[in-house]
Parts: sequence; C-alpha cells; structure tokens
Amino acid sequence: LLYMDTFFIGYITQDANLVAIYRTATLIPLSLFFIPQSMVQSEFASVAENYQNRTFLISYIKRYLALFIPIALGAAGVLIALKPFIYTYLFPESYLDDSNVYTIIIGAMVLAFVLRTPFGNLLAAVGKSNWNTVIAFAMIFFNAIFNYFFIKIYGIDGAAIATLLVIGSSGLISIGLFYHYLSKYTH
Repeated sequence: LLYMDTFFIGYITQDANLVAIYRTATLIPLSLFFIPQSMVQSEFASVAENYQNRTFLISYIKRYLALFIPIALGAAGVLIALKPFIYTYLFPESYLDDSNVYTIIIGAMVLAFVLRTPFGNLLAAVGKSNWNTVIAFAMIFFNAIFNYFFIKIYGIDGAAIATLLVIGSSGLISIGLFYHYLSKYTH
C-alpha cells in the first residue's frame, strides 16, 4: 500500500518533497507491523493443526485480541506523544509539515494490529489463503481508486486516509470471512 500511496502522490502532485514527507511520516508506524506478525507467525503451526477446532480458534483470537488491543493502543499513544521529539530530532525540519499523515497512519497501524493481521493470518492457517488473495487484490484496486481521488482532494492526507480505509476494510472483511469459516467448516 505504501508504494502505491507514494506512486500516486508523486504522479498526482508532481512534488518529490511531498513524497519524501509522506514516506517519513509513515516510516515509524509502518515499521511496527512486525510486532503482531511475529506472534501470529510463531503460532501459525498450532493454529493450522487446530483448523477445524472451533473452541481452539475462538480461544486463540480472544487471547490475541486481549494482548494486542492494549499493545496497539499503547503504541499509538506513545507514537503520538513522541511526535514532537521524532520530528524535532530524527527528521529534517522541512518535514514538520506532514499535515495529519503521521496520526492517520498510526490509526491504520492500530487497525492492522487488531483486525487485518490476526484475521488474515487465521484465514491462511485454516487453509483459506485464496480468500486472502481475493481480499488483497480487491484492496489494491480500491486503494488505487481512493488514492486517485483522495489525494486530489486532501493532498498527502488523502493517501493516508486511503491506506486507513483499505486496512480497516480488509480487516473487517477478514473478520466476516473468518466467522463464516467458523460457522461452516468447524465443529
């Protein structure tokens, strides 16, 4: 999504400085995506072994969410609190005018932590990777459309809004498909 965002920012605005500002504003929040990914990857085999065990799968997602909702919200709070420090000491002064990109991408990070990462990986672990593929292609398509229109209206904030909407939507769709899987394929 980030590459598509930066492509559209560059294409629509023709301003390399805006691309650099966007990349800088998204660098830290997006780099934290490894945190939930590491947990789900470490438990992937266990989930895959229990792919038809409804009780196990529900227990797993409850434990995951009990752990990662506070982690996601805590990380978001810390990142927002540290924004003045980050933009004063880590990045050039010219990047201070990032509008709301940094905050919007932190929202996308929270949605990825609690929606897209766990439920997308659950779908893969239970053998429904094809569902993830369809979601991914649909989200690429919608991200392109959202970027095209939102950047024209909101500037670089529009790219961040597009990413937030796509991550949130793909997470909600993944939840719906996971619960469909639970009702149809588990016992």
